[in-house]
Amino acid sequence: MEWVVTLLMSLGGLVTLMSVRMIAPSLSVIGEDLGIGEAETQLTLSIFVLAFAFSSLILTPLTEVFGRRTVWILASLWYLLWNTVYRFAHTKSLIVTVRFLAGLSARGEFAVSCLDMI
Repeated sequence: MEWVVTLLMSLGGLVTLMSVRMIAPSLSVIGEDLGIGEAETQLTLSIFVLAFAFSSLILTPLTEVFGRRTVWILASLWYLLWNTVYRFAHTKSLIVTVRFLAGLSARGEFAVSCLDMI
């Protein structure tokens, strides 16, 4: 059972890291499709990374209050929800907002797994 949990946590972290890296090459295409400038499309990547960095300040203490499993599951569902909404976003403001909200929960796998290493 421990290997299953380890595999799930590893794959969750892999998906999170891939979602940051996979959007970078497609930023120019996203900008062209939506008619927004390069700086505004770069903001979608930057806001995700910023939220990813600061969300551990929120998620890590929550694991002590509500438990690691609960935080991990809720963060994963939150991440899935906002990445699904991102697929259907067609405005600049919605894209930036959705990427920020997805970035907040993307750190969930790492907030839980890093506590196990301490």
